[in-house]
Order: sequence, then C-alpha cells, then structure tokens
Amino acid sequence: MITTVRLGGVEYTLKALPIRKAREWRKRLEEYVGRLGALGAIDLGGNIAQTIEMVRSTVLTAPDVALELVYAYAPDIAADAERIENEATDEEVVAVLGEVLRQVYPFGAMLKLIGQRVVTTSKS
Repeated sequence: MITTVRLGGVEYTLKALPIRKAREWRKRLEEYVGRLGALGAIDLGGNIAQTIEMVRSTVLTAPDVALELVYAYAPDIAADAERIENEATDEEVVAVLGEVLRQVYPFGAMLKLIGQRVVTTSKS
C-alpha cells in the first residue's frame, strides 16, 4: 500500500513496510501504548506526586511520541525532520500517524476481503 501524506505543506509517500519491519515498528508502538495502559493502573491512594508525574509525562509528550513513531516508520520523512519540526503542525503529525497505523494494522482491508468472501459464498 502506498499513501501520500502532507506535513508542513510538503507531500511525502508512505510505503507499507515489509512484514518484519512492520512487526518491529509495532513493538515500538507497544512500548508507548504500555505507558498509556499504566495510567489505568494508577493507585489514587498512593503517592500523588508520582501519579501526577506519570500522567504529565505520558500525556504531554504524546505529540512528540507521535512524531518519533512517524520518523521510525518512514526514514525519508525523518530525513526532513528539521523542516517538518519548523513547519508542520501536531495535527498533521497525528493524521500521518493514522495513515501509518492503517498500513501496519490493515483491518479495513481484511474486513473488505471477508465481506467479499461472504457475498461470494452466499451467492452459491
């Protein structure tokens, strides 16, 4: 799958990674999602300063983490990091990350395939 994305007014091509590289990227994503999951395990009766720091560091760094994940997925985009960080918006970065997620988790394509199979099978 190839998708065109825009960051700071410049178009880039996102190409689906081969299986092994996509798996490695998903593991990187899993590390960040694990930090988010830890927020649900916060002990509200525990150390309030530690709780606040955990929430702060996770939530406030989310846009930077999104950009790091985009860079990790698309080295050609990472090569233009200086320009991107001076001209692109966080909203654009999140939109690009959404496209990356569609490529490494192609559930939409799988559902279409299943739907076609069901329609084909039911006609028999």
